[in-house]
Amino acid sequence: MKRTGNSVPVLVNESVKTGFTQFELSKLLITSKFFTKNKLSPSARLVLTVLCAHYPSIYPSISTIMEESGIASKTSVINSLKELSQAGFILYETKNVNHYKFTAVFFEELGIEPKRYNNWYSGGTKIGNKQIIENKNKKKELKKFINFSEK
Repeated sequence: MKRTGNSVPVLVNESVKTGFTQFELSKLLITSKFFTKNKLSPSARLVLTVLCAHYPSIYPSISTIMEESGIASKTSVINSLKELSQAGFILYETKNVNHYKFTAVFFEELGIEPKRYNNWYSGGTKIGNKQIIENKNKKKELKKFINFSEK
């Protein structure tokens, strides 16, 4: 939320900045065959789907992720978050509120053009930028990018 000169709050829609919505991101997670290309545990798949449903402001608590994914164990959710982080798909920081961000590796696996996720990294997280760059270099270069603005 931003404030204008007359102190009236103005909501800023993050999807306008990135060019796609959480619905499009969730749809791409399935249609891009992300889970076929990337071997993740079933619980990590559920957690990733929940995080996509909260995009672009991804702040769900562990209990919210448990409730929305149907995972009964807090430990399973935490292990799934670690698995997604180690795979290079998410960044997260745990303070008073958990904050999650998707990485360039994640967006590229979905076939999203780099210019559409240019605000993916904001620093201050448990996984370093150097590790993300290394993970990114390990991934194969995608041959085709999806562009929602073209018809």
